[in-house]
Amino acid sequence: LEPLLCHSYPMYLPDRGDAAAGDRMTGGLFVSYGFAHFGKSLLWQCSVLIFAFYLTEVIGFEPMAMGVLVSVSLLINAGCDLANGWIMSRFVRTLRRAALAQGVGSVFASLAFIGFATAAYWPDFNPQVAAGVALVLFRMAYSLVDVPQNAMLAFGARTPSARARVAAVRYAAAGFALLVVTLLASVWLQMPEAERMARFSQIAVIFAGVACVSAWLLVPFAYSARPFDPAPVAHNDEPTRVAAAHTFRRAIFAILIFSGCMPLFTKLEAYLVSFSFPEGEAAYFMVAVACGQIFSQAGWAALGHIMPADRLFRTAALSLLGAAFAFAVVAEAGVSAVLALGAVYGAASSGLLTSFWS
Repeated sequence: LEPLLCHSYPMYLPDRGDAAAGDRMTGGLFVSYGFAHFGKSLLWQCSVLIFAFYLTEVIGFEPMAMGVLVSVSLLINAGCDLANGWIMSRFVRTLRRAALAQGVGSVFASLAFIGFATAAYWPDFNPQVAAGVALVLFRMAYSLVDVPQNAMLAFGARTPSARARVAAVRYAAAGFALLVVTLLASVWLQMPEAERMARFSQIAVIFAGVACVSAWLLVPFAYSARPFDPAPVAHNDEPTRVAAAHTFRRAIFAILIFSGCMPLFTKLEAYLVSFSFPEGEAAYFMVAVACGQIFSQAGWAALGHIMPADRLFRTAALSLLGAAFAFAVVAEAGVSAVLALGAVYGAASSGLLTSFWS
């Protein structure tokens, strides 16, 4: 496909002053990247918020069996991320090729996502077996979308402030995806059990279509963008290499802690709103979290422009820590206080993600 795209889209996005020296994501590319992340996030947010509830309350898994299945599938996803990162690093080395790789991966991920949502309709298959197989296939296929889409931050933004700008768009787009999923989930969670399977299947087809279309819309914009000039030669002295390796290890450890703690909130959120909130108010908490994520991103992008990346990270981490502990204080203070803190939590957690990617 690449020769065809090179000849079909010969135009390029013009440079825009000094900002363009550190950021190739401008104009249509900038918007299409956000839309592609929105499409990808629809699938991921469903997997975060709904999959566990779907497996126990619709497919009929026992909670322990569901936990084992989801854990194993996430371990497979982690392994695929490592394998795909190693394989793609050999030929996905530009913004263009990363966009193309994401487009191809979106097809496989969307098909697996639909297969998981329609597990009860597979002929001659036990629904639990079908759901388990489809979930594993989705984790494997999602890596084909996720790895190149994440790599585009490095290919399209050279400086930390430029990456902060793009990362803010990423997580604003992810927040909009979360808002869409939570609004639909709040209705879906209140449906009679007999209707949940059919409705989830319909939602999955729509989300998969958006994920594919948004990924492929990004491709022509990526091919129209001017590539970076050759990167400056890095310092090769031993102290610089040692310091960089030490910083990298600390960053990976921080991401490990964050990724280990977040599921305590995200994986149980659907159960919380379904069983703990008063009827009619369940949707508001999930919406508050999503709105906090969306509307805070302009502020995090501005901070990323004036703060060093490490200080931005510490600010976001302390904000998230404060929000997490504050839940224990306001849990009995009423729904309004919990909703407000949900918005703060959404803002802080997305800010920490923005700082990671910066």
